[in-house]
Amino acid sequence: MILEERLRDVGGVSDPGRVGRELVNDLFGQSGTLAAKFSNDSERQGYRDLYAGVVGAFRNPYAHRLVDPIPEDGGAFVVFVNLLLKKLEDLR
Repeated sequence: MILEERLRDVGGVSDPGRVGRELVNDLFGQSGTLAAKFSNDSERQGYRDLYAGVVGAFRNPYAHRLVDPIPEDGGAFVVFVNLLLKKLEDLR
């Protein structure tokens, strides 16, 4: 998934086996590689929750079974992931 690839890239995680919530925690956990980018701990935790939620709620169904979303859902998903990718780039 492009989002996981970008998380690894921006967060400096070289292990391609780091995926899902573990990967998100590598970046946004209290001692994560991007933790210092946040002056407010609740904002860091919000990013951690947001990206972990996306991985759990959206990535997992698509990664583990065939899902055929309706066009409106697919389009909304693409727009949302693009926003998350932009937010990651802003943390670079």
